[in-house]
Amino acid sequence: MCAQQRASVHDESEKPHALVCTEVWGGNRKVSRTVELPSLTAWVASHPIDDEEGGGDLHYMSVCDYDLISRVALADVSGHGQDVSAVTQRLRQFMHENINVWDQSDFIRGINDAFNKSKKYATAIILSFHRVTGRLAFSNAGHSLHSGITPANEVGDGWRKRITRNSTKSPAYLSG
Repeated sequence: MCAQQRASVHDESEKPHALVCTEVWGGNRKVSRTVELPSLTAWVASHPIDDEEGGGDLHYMSVCDYDLISRVALADVSGHGQDVSAVTQRLRQFMHENINVWDQSDFIRGINDAFNKSKKYATAIILSFHRVTGRLAFSNAGHSLHSGITPANEVGDGWRKRITRNSTKSPAYLSG
């Protein structure tokens, strides 16, 4: 995308938002801005149909208490406005509860529970980056398993984790 096209959807004159320790930033409202996390820079663009109510596209970013773990959560929930407000608040709560936790298993199980309880179709991805080690963890929620995924205990340490939507008691799954 050329600079002229970018300017039409993003105000380049706006100063990037720099997250600080223990901060969770995001939501489901209209936004177009650059966000800086330790060792990462992201550009967030979300334009719900109704700016006042918010949409079903959720985005959250966080930095842990020790400035080591940066996390990005993106979710797509069917509906908009009040229909998705409970899921939006629950995702924000999970971000806070797990802000210092590298292992994303409990986080993903919690999101799957929230998706199931909301009775809304939803999917999410969670990315965590460790600033010192350079490790990137990728997890997703809301979809059932597809072929090529192996139970975690058969693979050992992996970098992708996946929990099935239909069973919150399922083990973590890894794919390399």
